[in-house]
Amino acid sequence: MTDIKPLVMKFGGTSVRTAEQRQAAVRHVCRAREAGYHPVVVVSAMGRKGEPYATDTLIALAEEIGPDMASREKDMLMACGEIISTVIMAHLIRHLGNCDTVALSGGQAGIVTDRKFGAARILAIDPTRIQRCFSDGTIPVVAGFQGVTRGAAAHEHGAITTLGRGGSDTTASALGAAVHAVEVQIFTDVPGIMTADPTIVPNARTLGTITYREICEMAHQGAKVLHPRAAEIAMEYGIPLRVLSPMGDGEGTLIVAEAKVDRTREHGVTGVAHSGAVVPLSMRVDEEYCKPQVERDTLARVAAEDISVYFTSDTPETMNFVVDEDVLPIVLNAVENVTLTATDRDGQPRRFRVARHASSVAADDAIPVQLHVHPDCVIVSLIGRDLRRVPGVIARAAEALEGAGIKILQVAGSSNCLSCLIREPHKEEAVRRLHEKFHLHLGDEGAGGQRPMAGS
Repeated sequence: MTDIKPLVMKFGGTSVRTAEQRQAAVRHVCRAREAGYHPVVVVSAMGRKGEPYATDTLIALAEEIGPDMASREKDMLMACGEIISTVIMAHLIRHLGNCDTVALSGGQAGIVTDRKFGAARILAIDPTRIQRCFSDGTIPVVAGFQGVTRGAAAHEHGAITTLGRGGSDTTASALGAAVHAVEVQIFTDVPGIMTADPTIVPNARTLGTITYREICEMAHQGAKVLHPRAAEIAMEYGIPLRVLSPMGDGEGTLIVAEAKVDRTREHGVTGVAHSGAVVPLSMRVDEEYCKPQVERDTLARVAAEDISVYFTSDTPETMNFVVDEDVLPIVLNAVENVTLTATDRDGQPRRFRVARHASSVAADDAIPVQLHVHPDCVIVSLIGRDLRRVPGVIARAAEALEGAGIKILQVAGSSNCLSCLIREPHKEEAVRRLHEKFHLHLGDEGAGGQRPMAGS
């Protein structure tokens, strides 16, 4: 098997949406095969909500009956879009490419997950079935976004699970690691990783190369082009990733451990990302000694709902944190009107009640903890390498935003990211100002390396 050169090729929903796009995808697969590679094709469901085979359309169909569908059955339903796409693409590759194909569900491809329906994590992949395809010259076409359980209760053994949004990217990256792929190619509706959202910044550039850590930061900060888990898996196993469009012959963006060109210049910034709507929350706890206990219990309740928080900060009287707007109802349900117990400096238990209005606290011995909700915010982020070591990045970002009348509500940073919390109406202007301030429209790098083809 030493002469086997696996190449994982994942086509997203917008890349298999129309007959023309599906035929373009087939041409990429056939060219890879002719160049001596062994393609493993991974597909998403075809199209978007409202189109007949899209995942969101299937969910809407179930919700017409009622919103309380069992999570196991909901996963089985959501997996259907990828199954349909897999069969169609396998048939099309066989018909147009004159080669043998086999359509495989996630489970048939050997993908085993935990039992967290709707957001399952891959535990293991048995690549035997796919390796058999390499031996007999068959192209496996695998349904993304899904796997199966193993060793659970009887009714859950072999149950279909889904991997959450962006799960087909994760499928592709994990399969690439399992079969030791020479590269994992993610075909999507953009020509590669761009310096900013091109719908906001028309002169945004396609990056030739980017590091795993940078793309993980971009994804975590709101860029939709690649799921962060896919980048994390590729980084762990050292599998090169490439993001590109199926409707052309561009090289796209190569994602590797270390970029092959110098993009540091004077600032080290690679791109600008922005989140969806987020909501800052603040809690006022007047009992200083008990405050850390109340804060810890509150955050533990949020974490128990599997919800991440951003921009956590403290003042002597308040605790502040930020959550995504779409999970706000869950957060409020977890913490509002909840009684928490803390021990005062005399060792006596004190009861606290979290509420948005102090008057809603029952007339008992509970001490009110006032909760404030501040809607209509977003996060804009600068992404780069070792930004913490580059002097003046925060000052330049502040100059760009505040010079345009955009107030920065809070700042947070890491080695590869600087994030600013701002009001939502300023989002697009903030992205444009930062992109311009750090000269990201200027090209200073070459292509990301030729993608696997004949003779490489």
